[in-house]
Amino acid sequence: MKYTLGGCGVNDTHRTCYTISMLSSVIIAYYLHQFSVPVNLPHRSDQSSRHIQSVHPRGHLTVDAESAGSASVPPGAQRTEMLRLTLNADCSGDVSINTISVQRRGLGANTDIESIYIVHRGKRITRARSIARRDGSVDLNVRNFRLPACESEDIVVLADFSPDASPAGEHRFELRSVE
Repeated sequence: MKYTLGGCGVNDTHRTCYTISMLSSVIIAYYLHQFSVPVNLPHRSDQSSRHIQSVHPRGHLTVDAESAGSASVPPGAQRTEMLRLTLNADCSGDVSINTISVQRRGLGANTDIESIYIVHRGKRITRARSIARRDGSVDLNVRNFRLPACESEDIVVLADFSPDASPAGEHRFELRSVE
């Protein structure tokens, strides 16, 4: 009586049976790997900001800040240039700007300045904000400002001084961040 198991006979050596069995396993695995139908998972839209930025990368922005030179301004002066920002977008994509944070420095009081705002090409792109924080920092929320890829634009931070401002006050603005 002859028993067969996977093509191996009773009289065959153990090594031959093992090789044939192993070879058939490899062929089946190859077939399953190469010829199986790919699994289509249902589309799930991911609306998280991290996913959107990975799919639609934002361009990179470089900012050159130039503080206005020393000048004397009378109390009540309007639209006084305090800081000029040159924004440069690289060619990897458009850059949208939502907030520009600046900080007042100097020996004058925060109340010497009634409001600050940002102007681009003669148009105001932020609301006028007073300096309410003790450290002199102000976050200016920019409205609809998008810098196209490979472009450069200048924007200006302007200040309106109070009519009661101290003539001896010294004020300058520094850029804290652009988001």
